[in-house]
Amino acid sequence: MNTKNVTALLRVLRVVVMATLVLAGTVSAETGVEPNRISIQSQDTNIGQVKVDSVLAAEDGWLVIYKNADGQLRSIVGYTPVHKGLNTGFTVDVNTVRIGEAPTLWAMLHVDYGAPGIFEWGLNNLACNDAPVEQKGQRVMAAFGTTATLPTSAAVPPAQPIPATQPSAYQITIQAQDTNKNQIVIDSVNAPETGWLVIYKNPNFDPSSILGYTPVRQGLNTNFIADIQSHKVGDAHTLFVRLHTDRDVVGVFEWGMSDLPYNDVPMLAGGQPVTAAFGTVAK
Repeated sequence: MNTKNVTALLRVLRVVVMATLVLAGTVSAETGVEPNRISIQSQDTNIGQVKVDSVLAAEDGWLVIYKNADGQLRSIVGYTPVHKGLNTGFTVDVNTVRIGEAPTLWAMLHVDYGAPGIFEWGLNNLACNDAPVEQKGQRVMAAFGTTATLPTSAAVPPAQPIPATQPSAYQITIQAQDTNKNQIVIDSVNAPETGWLVIYKNPNFDPSSILGYTPVRQGLNTNFIADIQSHKVGDAHTLFVRLHTDRDVVGVFEWGMSDLPYNDVPMLAGGQPVTAAFGTVAK
């Protein structure tokens, strides 16, 4: 092989090595992204099934539907297997009798560490091998509204529908995080109209459990901060966010606080409030 051919070969090898390094860097960057995520919308649960938009799972496991956010065995109303990677457009069979009038359900991701293909989390006297997935020290879960009767009081009017829009226009994305700094970070909110994102301590969503709120504009809002009262979080391991309208005095949050009226009602999608849950770092 002459000198010219050797030089050309070395150039080709150099290009291949550089391309490999770039590709490796890209893969590394991708794997650095948190791999577990659940996307699910408010919906009618009276048909015995829950529709799931998508689940991104780092490994094979289970998506479990709970009646309460505590993740206890007694709260399970249904479950289905999910495979490693992206799972889209699937359903979970649920027990409508056990759901009852619960206005909110929770979807939680579990591992499949015991016997493969058998959900082992205490049901039917099985072992509790398939524990909830944890990401950054918090369980991977998402809340969604149901068609069940929502708890109301005489002083709090029920939410009123807002003009119809595409379901994709209602979406809240928020990760588990440290809530001890009087602030939370919201990944994104896609709102069909200008309104408010309200943070609640309890899933009853009454004004007494509000920890904070922040305005959102119509359309996509990304990577923004909401001030909260961290001292009121206490030992709560899960907080809740809900979209509200801004219907009366613009720029003033009117939902029973400071003796104000209940004008800024929750936004509805498919007849249900637009809600999400996220894990906390409790004190």
